[in-house]
Amino acid sequence: MKIKISHGKSVDSAQRDAQSNGSSLHTESLFERRPSLTSSNPQDARNFFAGIGIEYLHQSRANAEMIEIMSRLLEGMHESVAERYRWSSPGKIERLRAGYLAPLEIHYINSRVGYGCFAAEDIKGGDPIGEYTGEYINEFRQSAYQFSLHDEPVSPETSSLCIDALYCGNHTRFINSCEEELCLAGAGERSGYNVGIWRNFLDGCFRVEMYARRDIAKGEELRTNYGPNYFYYHNIPQDLSLFRFDGHGVVEVETKYVEDGLKKYGLDWLI
Repeated sequence: MKIKISHGKSVDSAQRDAQSNGSSLHTESLFERRPSLTSSNPQDARNFFAGIGIEYLHQSRANAEMIEIMSRLLEGMHESVAERYRWSSPGKIERLRAGYLAPLEIHYINSRVGYGCFAAEDIKGGDPIGEYTGEYINEFRQSAYQFSLHDEPVSPETSSLCIDALYCGNHTRFINSCEEELCLAGAGERSGYNVGIWRNFLDGCFRVEMYARRDIAKGEELRTNYGPNYFYYHNIPQDLSLFRFDGHGVVEVETKYVEDGLKKYGLDWLI
């Protein structure tokens, strides 16, 4: 059973109303204007990141201590598990070493969500998005940008091992979270959760690469799933909206949930 939830007017009807009076329905008000990143030029990316107080990282940064800890972690894993992390296709190795990024843009959404990452061109399902870059750390920080490097903590020494993109990173740090039950209305079963995760061990470090779980249309916001406790653990309000960039600004798109998703969020009364 599918339940459609419209956030006020549907995007299409609201856009028609906006066009009829010469305006456009965008999430960003004149008082919220923020810079966008639409260029694929690395120097433009560095300038944009510097402008918002973030260091742009082509690849993740690890010191000798972190590399040693990651090596011991891999050695402590069961061989079959370690082999899974070690395996990489030649194409993936080349991408990770070159710092490949799909055509992406960064746009400010609103004061509730902040920035988001959007497809600058159509991206085919299964294609790589780019590596999640940041600083390798092995400690707990109150940061919503920490990404676990493995699913098999083998000792307390490595239980906090992660990449933290709070102060440094690339476009992928702006990929927001989305529950699997949240789907685009009028698009069949196309989930809003459109970015998946690959983890590998390469050149002495655990690496996190993102890929398209399905076809992603130009202008569509990229969303992954940071886990069931992400919003609660970091005390971040759960956002149940999806967005796209229409060439002029960011607009909210109509969404729906599967029935189990409504129960999960305490919205049983809508069933």
